[in-house]
Amino acid sequence: IDGLYHDQLPCGRPRPCYATNHGHLPGDPAAYLSQGHWHTYAEGIMGDLRRKYPDFVHTGEEASEPYLKCLDGFMTWRFGHSQHVPLFQSIYAPRIQFVGRGCFTHASVKQDYAGFFPKYGEQLVLGEQIGWVQYDTIRFPSPLRAWLKKLALLRYDLADFLNSAEMQKMLTFQKKPETLTAAWGVQVTNVCTSDKILHGVWRHKDGRLLVIFLNTVNEPQTVLPPDSLLANKAAAVLAEGREPLFFSARSHAPAVILKPYEAQLWLLTDRPDRAWAARHTPVMKKIATVMDDLGLMMNDKPNFAERKELDATKHEFLRLKDASWLLGASRFSKTNLDYDPVKAPDNWAVCPDKSVVYFGHVDFGEDGCSRLEGEFACDRNGVTVEMIDLTLDHPHEVLATFDLAAGGWYDYQTVQARLSRPVWGKRDIMFRFSGGNCNFKGWRTLD
Repeated sequence: IDGLYHDQLPCGRPRPCYATNHGHLPGDPAAYLSQGHWHTYAEGIMGDLRRKYPDFVHTGEEASEPYLKCLDGFMTWRFGHSQHVPLFQSIYAPRIQFVGRGCFTHASVKQDYAGFFPKYGEQLVLGEQIGWVQYDTIRFPSPLRAWLKKLALLRYDLADFLNSAEMQKMLTFQKKPETLTAAWGVQVTNVCTSDKILHGVWRHKDGRLLVIFLNTVNEPQTVLPPDSLLANKAAAVLAEGREPLFFSARSHAPAVILKPYEAQLWLLTDRPDRAWAARHTPVMKKIATVMDDLGLMMNDKPNFAERKELDATKHEFLRLKDASWLLGASRFSKTNLDYDPVKAPDNWAVCPDKSVVYFGHVDFGEDGCSRLEGEFACDRNGVTVEMIDLTLDHPHEVLATFDLAAGGWYDYQTVQARLSRPVWGKRDIMFRFSGGNCNFKGWRTLD
């Protein structure tokens, strides 16, 4: 057995027993805790089962002190609530691990794409484990998945340090950092405001001080550390993709200048720790390219026999939920970002290079059509989307091409395209994607 998760164990409220024939004092709290849960979980699972399976991991939902000896980790999805203060982590990390934040699927309420990055970025700077993410969020290539990979690589590399360190008071910057306000979508909407550059300060038991800086937005950001930061300490500074920089004690603390989604590490010691810098430089170089490495698509199984009858004559958008099948692309079937099967049924799809979306048998009407528009989002130039005519085993005629301009990965643009010839009647229509990752909401005829 590798691990066991007990739902609602650490969030369960005490239930005193007032029975007079159970062998304990009526209402005795010991019957619930020290002679109850501690006996079952701390002695049984963490004792007997741990001896049989030394690498066994035991976690439970929420975080509360009485259950510390019963568990290895708290699954703390509620730490994504508005105005959360990391007091509990500051006391108990790393004495116990914190293993979860609520993903998009935790509640069918408004959620923002931008909120994903600080929500999971906090896990790194506050010493938590990275993740507790719904599978549908990571089955497709995206900055969301790449962000989790970057955080996980860095968290793994810093594990030895963080597991022997205590959280310290946050820095007071010379000027307040810019802030981001976004709906994190944890249980209820929970609109959270966080610094665009998150940071955490950790003191190792040997006295070394580690400061983690993390840019959680897709734009450059700068903060100015306090002038006194290097008054008595030297620093080794590691930035992504670069060689280490070293500053002696009593130096002027440089500005922290971060590219979009960049991390930076400062280790403060009596003298610059070059050995530590050499050990961690490889991972800092590796994560510099992670956000560009979109990786594999875990494909949904297509039903090639499906051929929907669709009507384009009303000039209304045909959405991804209307498509017959997708190949190499992914659309959600369960609650996720901007999609809920009941409350927000107009789906969208992630369409990597060479993927296709077959809509079906589309009626363009007797008057025909010469122009289209579609809703797309992509974060790089060179992405094109072609409308293909497959009617009667037609040799894949390209009817129209959408040339997309780079923007944000989830910033949709309405793009128009002119058909190579007027189209009327019923045609079998497929969209083909080339040149990079693209998000697609739907299309319609204009005239």
